[in-house]
Amino acid sequence: MSRLFHVIKGEAPGPNDFISYWDLGRRPREHRKNQIEGYKQVSTVETLEKALEYALQYDLGSHVAELEVPDSVDRKVSGRGHVGLIGTTREQLIGYIQQILPVEVRVRS
Repeated sequence: MSRLFHVIKGEAPGPNDFISYWDLGRRPREHRKNQIEGYKQVSTVETLEKALEYALQYDLGSHVAELEVPDSVDRKVSGRGHVGLIGTTREQLIGYIQQILPVEVRVRS
């Protein structure tokens, strides 16, 4: 099992949380076709601190879901703490949630 973190919009996962950009209908620009694989992944990060940083820097959401992801889940790990989950469903990812933390409370502590 791996502990990973994913920013979500609110206190509970909404309909657009835990799905890839590709499944949201977004596509890379024509000159960036090499990014298609990344668009089909669900983005997570390895640390709570990195999730909080992304949530604030990019205004991604007000909460962070802490996940316990089985090692059998296919993933692509970058050297910057990003972990793209491949071939997972929204329902599977919701099932991996251990807790949901509010961003503003964690930032103040």
